[in-house]
Amino acid sequence: MVEYLGEAKLEFACSANFNDHIDSLNLKPNQQDFLNEINDIHFKESIRDFFVNQQFRRDYWVKGLRKMNKVEKNTKLRQQRIIMSCYRDAITYKFKGAQGEVELQNEALYQPILDILEDYNPHYLGDLEKQLAPHGINFQTLCQVIFLFAGSGYVVPAQSDADIAAVQEKTAKCNRFIREIARGSGNITINASSVISGGFSVDRFQQLFLLAESLGQKTPLDLANFVFAIFKEENQKILKDGQPIENDAESIAELTKIAGVFLEKQLPYYQKLGI
Repeated sequence: MVEYLGEAKLEFACSANFNDHIDSLNLKPNQQDFLNEINDIHFKESIRDFFVNQQFRRDYWVKGLRKMNKVEKNTKLRQQRIIMSCYRDAITYKFKGAQGEVELQNEALYQPILDILEDYNPHYLGDLEKQLAPHGINFQTLCQVIFLFAGSGYVVPAQSDADIAAVQEKTAKCNRFIREIARGSGNITINASSVISGGFSVDRFQQLFLLAESLGQKTPLDLANFVFAIFKEENQKILKDGQPIENDAESIAELTKIAGVFLEKQLPYYQKLGI
């Protein structure tokens, strides 16, 4: 790849997989020591592939590569905004790497971070560093935890307020169009987020709940009746534990239960993500 992409004047920058940057997840201590003795970055990456038995890579390649020193890198990281992209109960503390599954045991490490991120607002890493200093969490440790969370999709990068405002109207129109399609099809499971400047996974039920909420339906029962009417018209069944529900009342009851979880736990971060 180095030879092929070099003809286009592209240079390897880094892995696009967050978890690849956490050596303790993927490499034994003696493997880390061995790689640290290799100066040729391309040879080093090839040897690393053998260590972790990696067949396919996800990488960034750039033109005009300019390397930053540690101070410059940390300055840029402190200016990066992130936002929590799931509700807290959905987070598991087990992370998979080439060395197997690792579980975060130190609650004093990650709970204070989640306590701050749980408001679903964008936060600068530099601000998090200051807020977490009383808990004894330094910047290097903070970045490692954030990389783990980002690798699992629990947090995502956030745009500036100016960039969010510039695209908010367009993403809202796009999402409304997609949700109208969701009335008759579950083929599109991505909505646009003005905050993260990209797509975000939203299943059909959630899209229809968002559509209902935008039309003034506010309670779990309101949302359930809205979705049930759509499924009834399409002659589709509501599933529970993988099995179709034949009774209308039971279908509405199941939808009401799902809608209650949506309103309590999912809607807040959809709103903060600009979805």
